[in-house]
Amino acid sequence: MPNSIYIGNLSYNATEMEIKKLFDRHGEHVLANILREFNTNKSKKFGFIELPENYEVKMLISNLGYTIER
Repeated sequence: MPNSIYIGNLSYNATEMEIKKLFDRHGEHVLANILREFNTNKSKKFGFIELPENYEVKMLISNLGYTIER
């Protein structure tokens, strides 16, 4: 089962391709998805990226300069 990471505070203009490019610099990605409003297709300003099961998520988040919130 892949590791899923929540990504929040995205710009309304952010794209899945931009998110994929960001994560490509730090390792292999599986899937990036920005959630959108059903009727308008407007971004909800958050999404998820899925990484391989054996990928070290904590190291990735640290390499990006963020901390894990609980």
